Amino acid sequence: MSSPEKPWTIDKLVETIASTDQLAGGGAVAAMSLAGAAATAELVFQLSAGRKNLETHDRSELERAVQLCQGLRQMFLQAIDEDIAALTELMDSQSQLRKARKSAEDVPASIVERSREAVDAAIENPLRVARDGKRLLRTIDELQHLARPFTASDLGAAAATSAGAITSLLLMAEVNLAMVDQEEEATRIAQEIEDLYSQSQEQANNVVAQTRSVIR
Repeated sequence: MSSPEKPWTIDKLVETIASTDQLAGGGAVAAMSLAGAAATAELVFQLSAGRKNLETHDRSELERAVQLCQGLRQMFLQAIDEDIAALTELMDSQSQLRKARKSAEDVPASIVERSREAVDAAIENPLRVARDGKRLLRTIDELQHLARPFTASDLGAAAATSAGAITSLLLMAEVNLAMVDQEEEATRIAQEIEDLYSQSQEQANNVVAQTRSVIR
């Protein structure tokens, strides 16, 4: 398979996802969506921080939020490549494991370990991005009241986009849970998925409801 071209552009990413030559899917799309949401929130927070009548504390909070969004935006873009790499390794390691099981009774420990590590990465990568997405959502929720009124819809859109992307990432993690051979670990991960889903939905709903009350 060909290696992904860097840096990503939206049209290149879309072409890569649609192509059968490169393993990319929901996780990469979700990461790109979060990058867009972080950029949108960053714009709103910058515009809001420029207001002359802001309290010093509020301006400092908005400036910190801008820095957070800048960092998250870069992390989300990097996560696109990480997701593609993790998916590629998962598919390759599973293929190697299946072939080893067909050709020998005892599968080499190195092959089993490679498969286990690939499964772990295929779960942890989207979970990590989802956690960062929740950080973005929490920041939007906490600072929404400081946004300029004409940017309310943009911040609401960023929250809604983030929630959808987080849900997508959690699905990407959950689909691999059946391959986790330790029941206790699988249960822990399943609970985190449930918590991240419910919390992100609640925060996004709060932001969207507040947005609609402002723009109506």
